[in-house]
Amino acid sequence: MLELFLFTLGTSSLLIAYILYGLATRRGLVAPNRASWLIWSATTTTEALTYNAVNQGAAQNVVFLISSIACIAVTLS
Repeated sequence: MLELFLFTLGTSSLLIAYILYGLATRRGLVAPNRASWLIWSATTTTEALTYNAVNQGAAQNVVFLISSIACIAVTLS
């Protein structure tokens, strides 16, 4: 039960943070640094892949996958 709560909290916090960052970027309140986000995208994707390789089938892989996809989306935008 605690694991499900923490998983839901982590995933929803991650999604809310990226949504708020995206809204702030569209409004011009934030100017993303492409080089910084490229580094974050590469490291987050590497982390997601290695975590998945070590912990296959774990629900936590979803958190890393979402973070990796969000980082790549910010970099490309």
